[in-house]
Amino acid sequence: MLRDILDKGIATITPREREAITNRHVNITVVQPFDYGLLLRIAGLLAVLAGVWFYWSMRIRTINASLRESERSKSLLIANLPGVAYRCRFDRDWTMEFVSEGCFKLTGYPSEALLYNQKVAYNDLIHPEDRERVWEGWQAASAQRTPVQLEYRLIAATQREKWIFEQGAFVCDEAGQIQALEGLLIDITDRKQAEEEVYRISIHDDLTGIYNRRYIFERLEKLMKEYERNCRDFAIALIDLDFFKKINDTYGHQGGDYVLQQFAQLLSSSCRPYDLVGRYGGEEFIVIALNLDHEAMAQLMKRVRERLDEQTCIFEGQRITVTFSAGIAASSEAGVGFSSEALVSQADKRLYDAKELGRNRII
Repeated sequence: MLRDILDKGIATITPREREAITNRHVNITVVQPFDYGLLLRIAGLLAVLAGVWFYWSMRIRTINASLRESERSKSLLIANLPGVAYRCRFDRDWTMEFVSEGCFKLTGYPSEALLYNQKVAYNDLIHPEDRERVWEGWQAASAQRTPVQLEYRLIAATQREKWIFEQGAFVCDEAGQIQALEGLLIDITDRKQAEEEVYRISIHDDLTGIYNRRYIFERLEKLMKEYERNCRDFAIALIDLDFFKKINDTYGHQGGDYVLQQFAQLLSSSCRPYDLVGRYGGEEFIVIALNLDHEAMAQLMKRVRERLDEQTCIFEGQRITVTFSAGIAASSEAGVGFSSEALVSQADKRLYDAKELGRNRII
């Protein structure tokens, strides 16, 4: 009965009232679904950014390591160069902006002394006789911006003279204007000394140390050409030691060599420093005297004979008497176009006459 009564009461409740009662007494929780796709997209973006960061970090580390290795290798290379690497301005002082560590070994000055001419300018180290030539060499190359190779002398801090080989090039900007010079300086003193020694040997007689025949004839050819142009007189004398075979037979070849050496020294010391004294061959010698005529050359030969008479030639305790015969010819008797061979032939003919007339005489 109570249920029927309640049912009738509930039946009178309108839908709106029913909804209001339900909303008042029932807790409703609204749950929104989670977007896992967004999370995955964010995670993917972060992963990409992390990957890019890792890649660039590795790349930067690799580049830095390569740069460090390159700098180390370059420093090692520069430190062990057989000379000095430099960068300088294109001015008369060759103002240095960079000089490698080899500077001290080459010049006797530390690198800092040359930087921006703090204590000494590089131009001050160049031999005074070579400074203009070095400047002209770079000036000539500057028009076409071509590399430069030069050989010249430096005066080191110890005042020792050194030969330098320089190889350098111009550093230009985009407009082609010269900004600096860069290059390498190498000490070639030993090479130059070796070349000079080879040259000295090539023009000197091994036994006597005076000029050899080849060099004498080269100089004679030049003198003949100068005479044709300027009429610069000179005279020649062909000299032959008398009875030299007898000296060899009596005292042996060592005795003969000793006589040749002694006579060569006496002949050289009797002539002027700019005269040419050489061994013509065997026991024959040749003298070329500048600015002398027949008479002056004859007087020179007489002085040689007088000194030879005064000199005592002692070999292994034995005195050796030495005399000579000489034939003289002068350029003044040759005339323009006269050959050096004809001039020597004239002197040789007179030498032959001197020997035919009894030796120990000058014709």
